[in-house]
Amino acid sequence: MRRLLCALLYVAAFAPTLLSAEDFRDPTTPLGRAAAGSDSSSTPLRLQAISSRGGHWSATINGSLVYENQIINDVTITSILEDRVIVTRGGKQTELRLYETIRRDPGP
Repeated sequence: MRRLLCALLYVAAFAPTLLSAEDFRDPTTPLGRAAAGSDSSSTPLRLQAISSRGGHWSATINGSLVYENQIINDVTITSILEDRVIVTRGGKQTELRLYETIRRDPGP
């Protein structure tokens, strides 16, 4: 029993030093918004889904639901199409595709 109590006291004393506040996402931060102090410009954008409801397109990028003309951090969602999303960052347009284009060798 004494060993168990000592072990629990040891864990309680040193557990806070094992995890830092940077390891956790602030649950009050809106989705798609970087935490204060983080460098979002270096985060690669990953298109995960595209959907349409009533003629309005939306996409999921890095786990956040986005719409055309929405600005997330330093990225503007310029256009959402059936198979890709066009974003603008720092004046440069980039195309995010759901699937990598497969090019076939036409053969001899």
